[in-house]
Amino acid sequence: MRRRGVSLSAESASGESRGATQGVHVTTQDNNYNQQFSLNFGNTHGGRSVSAGAGEAGNRSARRQARCAGYRRQRAFEELRKRVETFDKTSKAALRKARPTNKELRRFVNHDFAAADKAGLTARFQERALELSAAELKQVEIMKAIDREWAKKGHGWVPLKKPDGVTRLILENWNSIKYWSEAKSQVNMNVIEATRKRYNADILAGVEHQVNFSMADDDRQFHDIFGFGEERKSVEAHNRHNREHRSAYGGTGLMIFGRLSNYVKKAGDRDPTGLGRWCSLVIKSGEKLVRIVVAYRPNRDNSRRRRG
Repeated sequence: MRRRGVSLSAESASGESRGATQGVHVTTQDNNYNQQFSLNFGNTHGGRSVSAGAGEAGNRSARRQARCAGYRRQRAFEELRKRVETFDKTSKAALRKARPTNKELRRFVNHDFAAADKAGLTARFQERALELSAAELKQVEIMKAIDREWAKKGHGWVPLKKPDGVTRLILENWNSIKYWSEAKSQVNMNVIEATRKRYNADILAGVEHQVNFSMADDDRQFHDIFGFGEERKSVEAHNRHNREHRSAYGGTGLMIFGRLSNYVKKAGDRDPTGLGRWCSLVIKSGEKLVRIVVAYRPNRDNSRRRRG
């Protein structure tokens, strides 16, 4: 409950014939606002003193000036009263607009807890299952293509089971991980991740990710899209001079997983020109240092190949 008070004070000199100063002072106050308005009127008699012996004409002039002064005071008071009422109404309207309605509160609560709904969770699981299924099918097609090439003695053969004491590295020209075009399904990124896990690779390296990570969210950088929940160290490079397009031509990325990531002793290095042509990580074990470098030499820029 707010309390509001209005105090008015008027001061005048004793006697209308001396041309005294008159004024009105108004103060409004409540629990949330303190507002003061002060209206001062100078010499309400226009700076002229009226002689007591000026006769009837002088008395009429004095009375007329007094009436004018009273009229001006009355108008000033009315104007001030309107301003106070307007101020009061405006403050109440602002508070009403700032206060959420019951409907808005219900909508906010229901929106926040929609993910806990059983039907909603089922739909999300089904959507995720379809994405994983599509990624698996694409992976199978890739494996079949590799098998056909292997039968032609084109690429050799890599066993799925990694022997003990072996560090396995996967290097691929991704030709775009489709970070932006598949922002929801992430099929291409899921295929890359599934292939790494299938072969139990310790190091994942790639070129042409074609992503301007400067425009990506902080929680969806290169480090966040692979190896979720695993120990890992990573570095990526892209064209940092591109401030117009979120899909950047070229780009390199390197990530080390598992126990091997504990031997990464130096922060990732990048192309100092800011063109994203290479990036590297250093692994140290005892006195031995191993630097892994991923480099890419781009050809002429082609917007049709910049798919992000």
